[in-house]
Amino acid sequence: MATLKIKENHTVVAGRSHWLSGVFVEPSSRGLGVASALCRQIVALALEHNIADLYLETERLDGGLYERLGWRTIRQLRKDGVEFLVMVIGAGPSWKRSLV
Repeated sequence: MATLKIKENHTVVAGRSHWLSGVFVEPSSRGLGVASALCRQIVALALEHNIADLYLETERLDGGLYERLGWRTIRQLRKDGVEFLVMVIGAGPSWKRSLV
């Protein structure tokens, strides 16, 4: 599962912004490329709808899967004692890399 959400006035991103959210793969299907495929599908959907930048939050402080798919960290935050990254992918070469 993965969703494309709209958020208003996020702590890091002012105004209206689009977010990849809720990426979840059943444990029995992990390690098979399902999460990568879901993320690519959401990026393709964002491109189809002319969304300039797409954001996400992750508790993987190394960026994990998202770093490998071309997302870049824009800020590290702490909320309720939990560290997380805000990452972005946007118009330009990183969009195309994320679809490969």
